[in-house]
Amino acid sequence: MWIQSQNKKSILHVQQITTKGKYVEGVLGKGSFSEWSSMLGKYETTERAQEVVSHIFERLSSETPNRLTYQMPKK
Repeated sequence: MWIQSQNKKSILHVQQITTKGKYVEGVLGKGSFSEWSSMLGKYETTERAQEVVSHIFERLSSETPNRLTYQMPKK
């Protein structure tokens, strides 16, 4: 899935999306002993970060697999 970061400075092709507290992170790649990730957005609460991930999942469930995009909300 292609995601535009919250600050609109990056468009990233992510393999996995996760929350870490108030942060939403996207995993870009994995190696034998490491993982490359990038912060996609930061929100006021952990709950809001989890809501954003749920919204991304809803988009994944409803989109054509070849054209998956998402823009991170500001708040």
